Amino acid sequence: MVVPTLLLYQRKVRMSPGALYACVVMILFGFIANRLNVAVTGMEAGSGTHYVPRWTEVAVTLSIVGAGFAIFRVVAEYFPIFEAHQSNEEAPRMAEMEAAPVAAE
Repeated sequence: MVVPTLLLYQRKVRMSPGALYACVVMILFGFIANRLNVAVTGMEAGSGTHYVPRWTEVAVTLSIVGAGFAIFRVVAEYFPIFEAHQSNEEAPRMAEMEAAPVAAE
């Protein structure tokens, strides 16, 4: 979790959507690895046996993470969270409208 934190101090990383996405993925996997480490270590110390998660436990965990990504995509798509991008045809017209002075009465 230290690496993404250090990366986010760089302006070019903060301004790049791809780099931001990579940092978020690193943070999520770091958090998940930390929690699994604590849980597995605690279970092994308490039971005195070696624990390896079954494939169903891994599948459930990955499904929850995948559902989180899917929910975020749906929310980002259908709710006004991000600014809408202008098409190439609208950009010159918008610049022209912004340059025109507004008459005051």
